[in-house]
Amino acid sequence: MRGFGRVAAALALTALCAGCPAQAVFQQDAAPPEDAGQVDAQDDLAPPEDAPPDVPAQTDACPTQSVEQSCADGCDNDGDGFADGDDPDCVTTFLITHEPPDGVLRWRVGDSDPVALHAGGTTGRPIVDTAQVQGAGFSVQRGMAPGRGLYWFDPHPDPAPAPTRLFDMGFQASDVCVFAGRVVLAELTAPRLHMYDPAAVDLDGGTPISSATLTRGTLVRACAADATSLYAVVATSSGTDDIVQLDANLNEVTWPGLPTGLAADKKRLLDLAWDRRGGQFYGLFVGTEVNTAAVTPFIMGGAVGTAVTAPFALSTLSTFAP
Repeated sequence: MRGFGRVAAALALTALCAGCPAQAVFQQDAAPPEDAGQVDAQDDLAPPEDAPPDVPAQTDACPTQSVEQSCADGCDNDGDGFADGDDPDCVTTFLITHEPPDGVLRWRVGDSDPVALHAGGTTGRPIVDTAQVQGAGFSVQRGMAPGRGLYWFDPHPDPAPAPTRLFDMGFQASDVCVFAGRVVLAELTAPRLHMYDPAAVDLDGGTPISSATLTRGTLVRACAADATSLYAVVATSSGTDDIVQLDANLNEVTWPGLPTGLAADKKRLLDLAWDRRGGQFYGLFVGTEVNTAAVTPFIMGGAVGTAVTAPFALSTLSTFAP
């Protein structure tokens, strides 16, 4: 764990919001004498002149939640440093890039303007595929060596330093994702996936703990995981992409395929991301184009929803917690 401690620091922000309402104590024999006037009674109840001022008691304590669910109470209920609309649990938040590339942007689905996320990306070398595990960011940069390595970055400093290159994995990666606490890299030129231990990638020289060659497809376009499974999008010789579901050991479980209801010119899935708040995936479905402005919600093995239009053409898509 020495190496991972050097390059990544898990989030340890805790914001507690609690109150202890003051309890007034009334005594039955504390009433003023019968002959005391109203002014005397008020004087008897007044605090001494040197008493500290009263502090208003907080009547609404912030409930503790493992996942932020109270999105309008002004509280950071899950202790991740973000409250209400700033918490990714309350607003679907994606990490995206757009063409022409200019680094990394954070964009909340439904917002008209993107929000910049300083994650080390530049106009000359953008971070185009990113994943987050244990509070640390991992990314790959499309292109030939030396840009083809796996990188680590701290997503929180503003501005952030340049990402740290951990190793050259020896192949072109099309995507990076996280499943079961592991970093998964998808190959761009073959139907293969590789799984790495994020706590040891800077010590083991990039040796994967597991690798798998899929039984279908010519290459892997993208990967993403929900709460239970890993999914990979593969290109096929027919021109229509396919999707495979895998377990934590990269064993194939089933092939749910592309969702139903897609238009004829949307048979490629450029990238996808899981939205845990909505319990659905979002995807960049394209035809012959290399990018799109339509972010389409869909259910794995089910139907698609109404597409959301981004303010610019997108090239990659990932969920990301600030």
